[in-house]
Amino acid sequence: MSISSAINASNSKQQLLTSQQSSLQQKNIRNFSENLSELFRKSLGTF
Repeated sequence: MSISSAINASNSKQQLLTSQQSSLQQKNIRNFSENLSELFRKSLGTF
């Protein structure tokens, strides 16, 4: 494998990982928001 194609393969892999990481971060933020909302609902129910 030439250096150029090795670099291209590495860049493609990095872009895929970055994309997957971004998706996971968005999912985490959604889950966090849902958990926070649920926590507030439960807290308000105790008053």
